[in-house]
Amino acid sequence: MAISEPLSSSTLSGYHRDPRHYSNISVLESEMRRRTWAFIMQMDLLLSGKCGLPRAVDERQADTLPPLNVLDEDLNEDMTEPPEDRSVSEPTSVAYLSYKTRLLAVQGRISDRINSPKGLTYEEVLQLDKDLMSQIATKPAWLEPLECIERTGPWRCHLNQVIEMDLIVQRARMILHRKYLIPAHTLQRYASSRDICLEAAQKVLQHQRALSENPMNTRPDPGNWRFMSLMSHDFLLAAVLVCLDIDRDLRIGKSATSVTSEGVGGKEARLERLNLLQQSHQAWSGFQSQSGVADKATRTLGIMLDRLRQAQEPNDRPMAALGDGPESQWPANHSDVQSQLSTDSSAPWVQEVPPHISDATESLDAGQISKYFQNSTQAPHLNGTDFYHDFSNIDNMLISPHMDIDWSAWDAQYFGTMWNL
Repeated sequence: MAISEPLSSSTLSGYHRDPRHYSNISVLESEMRRRTWAFIMQMDLLLSGKCGLPRAVDERQADTLPPLNVLDEDLNEDMTEPPEDRSVSEPTSVAYLSYKTRLLAVQGRISDRINSPKGLTYEEVLQLDKDLMSQIATKPAWLEPLECIERTGPWRCHLNQVIEMDLIVQRARMILHRKYLIPAHTLQRYASSRDICLEAAQKVLQHQRALSENPMNTRPDPGNWRFMSLMSHDFLLAAVLVCLDIDRDLRIGKSATSVTSEGVGGKEARLERLNLLQQSHQAWSGFQSQSGVADKATRTLGIMLDRLRQAQEPNDRPMAALGDGPESQWPANHSDVQSQLSTDSSAPWVQEVPPHISDATESLDAGQISKYFQNSTQAPHLNGTDFYHDFSNIDNMLISPHMDIDWSAWDAQYFGTMWNL
């Protein structure tokens, strides 16, 4: 409803056709129509992605050109010729709008292909990733995070805008490659997808850390709650991907079937991701009082972090229940992980894992994993049976040696759980 009415009105008014087709439209009005259509396209791509719905705008039925990269001062009602297009190296609000719309268009094509009943071959996945990276290469230098922070004066870019655009990129890469994250541990063919997926997830968690920190005292910044709520799915998805990868690393250890990628499988890289997971948990916990979703995300990450901690303690759970294959054997010594995961009982994420675990060899889908997100605005009681009933599936997800996730079901469960704005 948020986009259907303005989209219908703009289409009836011909905004989907470029103004050059109409001789009675002035230069100023032509430029305003292009800007309006670019914004409508952007909102359609954003809202459809957040709601898990197909796009409403069919690109094949529109030919409106992108707006010119000009300042508002360059336009006036009496002009008969359009102003000269400024260089992309010069920051303008229109350049930001145009670049973001192009990124969202690529993300929209990725979502369309992933959700298509025909499926997607791995070669097509790599080609879509290549298309995305080609679009990233056109990003103006002034939209880089460091440039944004250091720039002063009227054109100083807001850091949230830069982070938002990078989140669009990283989210597209995560949903494109996440299907191959677990298979990449044993199949060399998918090793590059694991690298890409973890790199994207790591950047998303770094953005969450930057947004949640208050420069004055490093505590969560309440001023960013609205922006963070819109990106809540991205933050939780990134944390789940990192946790699944670390857990699978611990399962297969140095077995003959494991495939180690130099980019993501090293000790330092693992420690960095573990640190980001803990910081993500702290960021979520800072917003618990403002949102049930944040409360659930805090508890979810607490369960996952506690599961990883218990992976270092062989006596905590019988390993025989995990199966007979090499995947079920935990490596004997993981001091690097143990040193990063605190066992202090005062740590807010340390929780007792419920003892009643179902068959560990059962494959769990995302409907079970994210069951606790459905139709609930009440935070579960920590010591009650409802809490364990809702959250035990998170532990099951990490225990199953043959686990993989139905990502379509995951998206369907989580979409629509944004905080009330």
